[in-house]
Amino acid sequence: MMTGRRPSLSRTISSKLIRWMGALGLLSALFLASFSYQSRINEFESRSQYSANIVATLVNDFMNAAYKSLDAGIQESKYGKQQAMHSLQELYPHFTKIMLVDTDNKIIHSVPPSNPGQELAVPLLPVFIPNALVSQPLSMSTDGEMGIYLGQALPDETMLVAELRLKTIQQYLAELFPQEQSLMVLTDAWGNIMAHPQWDNVRQFANIGLRPVYAKIQSKGSFSGSADFNGELVRVSAMRLPTTGWVVLHIMPTSQILTEISRQILAFVALFTTLYAMLAAAFLYELQRGIAKPLQEFTGTIKSVAMGAWPLKHSSLETYEEFHEMRMEFDNMSTALEERQAEIWRERTFVQSIIDAMPSVVVALDAQGNVTHMNRHAKERVNSELTSHPLPNIQSILPQIADQMDQLVEAIRNRTPLRLTLTSKNKQGVTVHEEAQLAPLPEGFAGGVLRVDDITQRIHMEELMIQTEKMMSVGGLAAGMAHEINNPLGAILQGTQNIRRRISNSLSANHVAAEKSGCTLHSILAYMEQRKITSFLQGIQDSGERAAAIVSNMLTFSRRSDSSPTTTNLHSTLDRTIQLASSDYDLKKKYDFRMVTIERNFASDMQDVICYPIELEQVLLNLLRNAAQSVAAKGAQLKQAGSKADFVPRISLTTRQEGKWAVIEVEDNGTGMSTETKRRIFEPFFTTKQTGQGTGLGLSVSYFIIAKNHRGSLTAESEEGLGTKFTITIPVEGPQSVPKLDDFS
Repeated sequence: MMTGRRPSLSRTISSKLIRWMGALGLLSALFLASFSYQSRINEFESRSQYSANIVATLVNDFMNAAYKSLDAGIQESKYGKQQAMHSLQELYPHFTKIMLVDTDNKIIHSVPPSNPGQELAVPLLPVFIPNALVSQPLSMSTDGEMGIYLGQALPDETMLVAELRLKTIQQYLAELFPQEQSLMVLTDAWGNIMAHPQWDNVRQFANIGLRPVYAKIQSKGSFSGSADFNGELVRVSAMRLPTTGWVVLHIMPTSQILTEISRQILAFVALFTTLYAMLAAAFLYELQRGIAKPLQEFTGTIKSVAMGAWPLKHSSLETYEEFHEMRMEFDNMSTALEERQAEIWRERTFVQSIIDAMPSVVVALDAQGNVTHMNRHAKERVNSELTSHPLPNIQSILPQIADQMDQLVEAIRNRTPLRLTLTSKNKQGVTVHEEAQLAPLPEGFAGGVLRVDDITQRIHMEELMIQTEKMMSVGGLAAGMAHEINNPLGAILQGTQNIRRRISNSLSANHVAAEKSGCTLHSILAYMEQRKITSFLQGIQDSGERAAAIVSNMLTFSRRSDSSPTTTNLHSTLDRTIQLASSDYDLKKKYDFRMVTIERNFASDMQDVICYPIELEQVLLNLLRNAAQSVAAKGAQLKQAGSKADFVPRISLTTRQEGKWAVIEVEDNGTGMSTETKRRIFEPFFTTKQTGQGTGLGLSVSYFIIAKNHRGSLTAESEEGLGTKFTITIPVEGPQSVPKLDDFS
């Protein structure tokens, strides 16, 4: 896989040509620089040697002449040494002072005159001239100028000493100093400057430095090489004068040598570059014409194929046979590739069509749980095109899977199937149940396929089946209990009825039996009233009748009436039920249905429904009574809180038809139910009413009538403090139009 853009052939060859020629030029420049540097060093040393020899000759001649003048002036004089000394100063004015000293270095006579007997405190050192001595440069006694003392031993063991100004030597050698950036100086054997192009260095008695150089001169007599001079690398050529031991130095900065070499190299580079440019231009022209241009055309053809634009076969004017053969082979390959890609596209479209046709959400995931492919239903969830990039993540398709992402990724990594049940709410706030099943890809591929199905209806059906089975079980139990209870209950009610008949004042047989027993029936009744026996009997009868009603409801709960369903107008059935409920007033139950506002929202297009009207009225009456009790309870709560003035008890009845189903809604603005209460309202014998006010079978029987007998549904929606809504859904064409629950697998 390419990680970056590769250079073209022409660029590659051009760059390599530049590098090769550049390397050749660099090597040539280095060779030229090395050769030039060595040549410049040799030239410098030759010139230095030549200049040093001239300086040495001149200095030697000058010093020999000075010494000879001293010796000759004394030896040839006819008037004595003192007169000869005056003559010497006149003949040689560069001698600022001439002195005659004895063996103890004390002055005998001097010109100009000085104190006789004064010691000459100047050390004189022998030189290579016979009977000659010389001092180091020092300040002259007469005017403070820098100079040297020359000594010439006389035959009588006295010595003639002359002061010689260094400025005289400076002027004598001035014309020999080079007029370039090199430096030539004359020093004594210890580096003290005696002649310098800048006289201040002589006058200040400066030392040239370069101690390592002088150390080698002392041992070898000369030096040629590099040295550090005042922090700068210089080239030094030095020679010691044989007569006096003085040193001639020729110094040139290495930078000056390199500057000259650089000029030569630049001239060479300019010439080389011109020749190289001409050669490279000719070579690149041939490269562009014969190789690069055909390759560019061929590359354009390859790009067209890569973009899906299959070019027609054609014969181009390739410059070389190899390119022509390559073009022919590529044309054959592109034809085969075009046919192969068309086949792959058809197969891919077919597979994508199959996946899109599935009603499920299908998503392909990689090893990290990222989406790599998806079908149309998955795209619809994120409102994205099938070709959009980048693909959305799985959490944007299934937000509720966020908590199970770690489990999902682990299952993909371990190649284990996974089934997850996800719960969420749609835009309408309705709870939706989905099942996500992961199928790992086979060996050799990383990732898996996630299929998501909406199982809301299945969950509801399972809950309905469970509820129905529970109701059927309870119904069978209720039927058995009802039959077992009904016999002793009948005996109790019959015995209570007979007791009340035996003490009835309206039967003459009761009076006769009382008189035979020695008392009157009135006294017996008075006793029973006094002891509240009659109240006990009434209570036994009321309880028995209440128990009989429970048994009757239980029997109704356990079996359907034998009547056949008939065509019924739902609105008439509702009106009859409302009229029946309006006559229901019970002070013990503390509600009055007549005080409740009834709202009718009946659909005008509602068809007649095939149902069991009596059973439906029983369900509606039970719901209306519960609603009336709920609004009455809320009114009592508000009255106790002191805010009943704004509350109007209301029960709303709504009908509508949804396809083949008739829907009836009974809604109130009463107390509502808690979540726990709503979960258990259809359980038999569960009630929230006080003892004696309900059996707990009303909603259970109602649920059984709607679900089992009518094959419909009864659901409840409620929020505590805001009211309750019951929804009845039954088939318009009757129970026989809907399969039994037992028929579902």
